[in-house]
Amino acid sequence: MPGDTGWILWKWSTSSAPTAIGATTPVTGSNADQAGSTTLTGLTPDTTYHLIASGLFNDPFGGQFQSSTPEVTFTPPPA
Repeated sequence: MPGDTGWILWKWSTSSAPTAIGATTPVTGSNADQAGSTTLTGLTPDTTYHLIASGLFNDPFGGQFQSSTPEVTFTPPPA
């Protein structure tokens, strides 16, 4: 939906299928793929985390479109 407002919702936690939003990144709607990133802070070394990024766009008629990436797991290295 080009020109419409949207966000990437970043959710991460130490449990699978995180639900709490950890951060948001504003984006403008587009028909093309867009790269998105965020900085995760306060992570505990040597702990496994689960991350999901969801794209949310508002269309001009009051509807919403949401998509999610598959869950990604990662472990920060020991301090």
